[in-house]
Amino acid sequence: MMFELTKQELKDYGYVRSLKINWKKYKKVNQLEHNSEPIVHCIKNAQFDSVVIPGFFDSAEYMALNPEVLESDLHPLVHYEESKKLNKPVNRPSFFTKKRASKTAKRPDKTNLECVLFSRQELEDFFYLYVSPIHWINFQSGNISGDEIDLICYAVKDWKTNRIVIKGVYDSDVYLAKNEDVKMEGVNPLVHFFKHGSSEKRISKLTNENRQFEISTIRSQNINWDGFFEFNLIPDNKQCDPVEYYVDNWHYENLRIKGFFDSAFYLKNYIDISAIGMNPLFHFVTNGMEEGRKGFLDIAQYIELGQQSFDENLPTIAIVSHESSATGAPLVGLNLGNSLNSRHNVMHFVVRKKQIHGDFLAGSCFTITNLTDNPRFFTKALVEAIIAKYPLIGAVCNSVETFEILDVLSELKVPTVSLIHEFSDYTLPKGKISSAICFADRSIVPANIIKNSITREIKECFGIDAIPNSITVQPQGHLPYIPTIYGDNLTADELKQKFDLSSEQVLIVGAGYVQIRKGVDLFIAVANYLNIKSPGRYKFVWAGDGYDPDNDLAYSVWLKKQIIESNLEDDFSFLPHQRSLGNLLSITDVFMLTSRLDPFPNVVIDALASGVHVACFANSTGCAEFLENNESSSSIASYADVSGMADKIESYVVRLPGVVEQTIRTNQDLVSQHLDFEKYAQYILTEIEEANRIVAQRRDNELSIAQSGLFDYHYYALLDSYSRGLDHYVKCALKGMHFSNPNPAFHDGLWVNSHPEHLCSVPLSEAIAANQHFTHNNTLLDGDFDTVDIRCAIHLHLYYLDMAEFFIEKFAYVPRNCDLYITVCSKHTIEQVKQAFSKSGFDFIDVVAVENEGRDIIPFFSGLKKPLFESEKYDVVGHFHSKKSLDNDTGFGDNWLNYLTDNLLPSTSGINQIFSLFTNVNLGLVFAADHHIVDYGKNKPFADDLCSAMQIEHLNKAANFPVGTMFWAKPEALSRLFELDMQPFIQQEPLGYDGSYMHAIERLLPHVVENSGYEITTVYTQGTSW
Repeated sequence: MMFELTKQELKDYGYVRSLKINWKKYKKVNQLEHNSEPIVHCIKNAQFDSVVIPGFFDSAEYMALNPEVLESDLHPLVHYEESKKLNKPVNRPSFFTKKRASKTAKRPDKTNLECVLFSRQELEDFFYLYVSPIHWINFQSGNISGDEIDLICYAVKDWKTNRIVIKGVYDSDVYLAKNEDVKMEGVNPLVHFFKHGSSEKRISKLTNENRQFEISTIRSQNINWDGFFEFNLIPDNKQCDPVEYYVDNWHYENLRIKGFFDSAFYLKNYIDISAIGMNPLFHFVTNGMEEGRKGFLDIAQYIELGQQSFDENLPTIAIVSHESSATGAPLVGLNLGNSLNSRHNVMHFVVRKKQIHGDFLAGSCFTITNLTDNPRFFTKALVEAIIAKYPLIGAVCNSVETFEILDVLSELKVPTVSLIHEFSDYTLPKGKISSAICFADRSIVPANIIKNSITREIKECFGIDAIPNSITVQPQGHLPYIPTIYGDNLTADELKQKFDLSSEQVLIVGAGYVQIRKGVDLFIAVANYLNIKSPGRYKFVWAGDGYDPDNDLAYSVWLKKQIIESNLEDDFSFLPHQRSLGNLLSITDVFMLTSRLDPFPNVVIDALASGVHVACFANSTGCAEFLENNESSSSIASYADVSGMADKIESYVVRLPGVVEQTIRTNQDLVSQHLDFEKYAQYILTEIEEANRIVAQRRDNELSIAQSGLFDYHYYALLDSYSRGLDHYVKCALKGMHFSNPNPAFHDGLWVNSHPEHLCSVPLSEAIAANQHFTHNNTLLDGDFDTVDIRCAIHLHLYYLDMAEFFIEKFAYVPRNCDLYITVCSKHTIEQVKQAFSKSGFDFIDVVAVENEGRDIIPFFSGLKKPLFESEKYDVVGHFHSKKSLDNDTGFGDNWLNYLTDNLLPSTSGINQIFSLFTNVNLGLVFAADHHIVDYGKNKPFADDLCSAMQIEHLNKAANFPVGTMFWAKPEALSRLFELDMQPFIQQEPLGYDGSYMHAIERLLPHVVENSGYEITTVYTQGTSW
């Protein structure tokens, strides 16, 4: 089949194909023929017909909502994706509207447009070259010219008759002459080179020509070569040209150009360049700089001298802030540095410079800054160089927004304390705060409500119930220093005049940048209730920037409307940012915090220190928790209960002015006793001492595990190197956070369940000390195994019929004498499935229609009970089912299914090896080892019901079980489930992601097998993961 595309269509094809779209679903939804090309269909029809990408995009609706797309003649999907990248506002289509808009462009006459015919293979080649890192500016072939698409088309269509050259990289004549196998195979040599030849270091260019091209290219750059030989300690160089010397010798020497480039640094950190043996300087000047790559590390560019003297006799401590601004977390960092700098050398790390950067310099010996947009390796190299020169006793990472620095400090074994000032609910990406807890040795939060938010996120993101032992609760204290910044500083009298505030009126104040999280609308709603109760009694002020109803259509314009409709125009004021809130608080009767979520804002502490009555919502802030647990003058209403808040404030106000002195005394005493910043700083130092002890623990545990050789970082699968993987495993385990298993024969969940008193320890390290190197039997699938004489059957529950080809391919490894039973959910599909599997090679195939209930489990244990169990025909049965990623992120189910089948159906030899295990009369169940640690979830009560029905002991904790419910087993080992009346346990589909009898059976399988007197084992194929 040939496809005719215009140049623009080709460009759109490359772009659209790069997107993560399920094209199988696309074909089905858009009713395309089996042999059609869905991406070409999308490219050619999205502007003119209603093209639907399931759950993602509808072209007709998008163009109706965004008419400029029609006018610009752009492909709607390309327009949508590009708009997202550039943060341009567009109207997104929704699949939840009851009535969809519909508008498409008229299909133009393209008879005068030049089109190119492509075969399927040529389209594949086109796309591969489109996404490959080719610098088309260096492309040469005859007199061909044009843009990137023209050149790719030429390279795809004309390589057989024309020489293709990419200067300094590739020459098709040389490549074909030097690589006879490529020539014989008849594939596009340029595609082959970038797909295979480059990494295989095949000869692809003329050496002399390449050398001259590198020299001329580098020489054309504005590089200062003065002192090159002296800087690299190269003697007798008077007759040498530095550019030629570099080109000829970079392979053998670590050549550097002062203030510009370091070859070793570049090759170490950009493995894509070192892997292909490319001249690093040539790459840097032609592409690397433009791509934002770093050519060298010069720490002097990042260190600013502070105003405090460095004393080598004092300990050095780092305080990391995400910016040097006069906002919550940075002000805490600034004051912490000021508090500690009399007894420590303080080094501030400031990721981004902002308006009070000078104050950070004033309170430190050094400030490390300009840390944005650096690759991780560069940040690590920078921090490593700094701490080598200035060793740290610890680092305080102030806010989760400093995570990139925390990550590096933790790997370098700097004792770290993380100050978490954020709720996980509004922190993106999800899991960021949980990761900060994992990486920091100790973490301090201002209130338990923040801690609870973190544990919820850990459960949601990682699927484990864990309360890390590293989290402590301590509010930050009253800030002793607030820098003078922009804004007015009106006196108390000027403020009273501005608000037209009489002595009889009550002033209620809120503060913060105007945004929905701060709950300014809730503040106005409370004001409305109070004004209705006592007209003219109150004045209301919101202090802070951000109110802009003329331009802010997202929030401010609606606040203005709310004020007007509440008849508050004469009694409500927005006060722009003040240099200090002291004067405003001195005339305030009630400070009202109406934030939807606000951990422990400094302004509340300021209000308490000023002796002001504080009102807030429960479960919205740590302040509510703090005020409830201590003697205070405060009003706390239920979450977002504006009428309740108004009633509580009214109850306080009616006692004015008689309670003013008591309010001042109570709240100021509260601050002095519990919110003293010096005590907070001392608390942090105590936590740094504990962090030092933990780092020593980490080192000891890592050493014992490394010496044992029992940690498999490929299997652990959470980080990209052995050292980082082991580091992560140890530091998380010490907090009681067990995410992943260290090797296929060791399951942390099993160890912890057997040693609950050691939850916050490193299971593998403990096991090594006890000379117990595994928690369960595991077999690595390797070697060459012959056919085993065994009676075998396979059950496949094929809910998704389009997965048939996948299983036909996987079942090709199964011995032909196995019988195959397939269950489907409709009798109308029986013949279709039989026909599909008729080519699979099984001697016996039976396709059975079952009800769509009980997932894959009821069809196995009830639907096929007679042939698989009661007949006693089989020694071993295998259970498989089609799995798709409907409950999780895209690709989750696909990866899972591939992993399970790669381990349970790995190869003919691998399956024979699995069957050989069953010659052990005691073995009853084999399933794939899984590095994930999955517990009962919501399934414990369902499991208890099932255990009672089977008359076996209840299973207290679930750990090592066939995640995904795929396995090989002896039927009699599962007799209790085959004999169980399943009817009472069938729940109506669709079942949720967790919490059902079917999920409980998945977790109970090993327990059932062991209660029948059999053993279990896991299997693992090296190199597999998900």
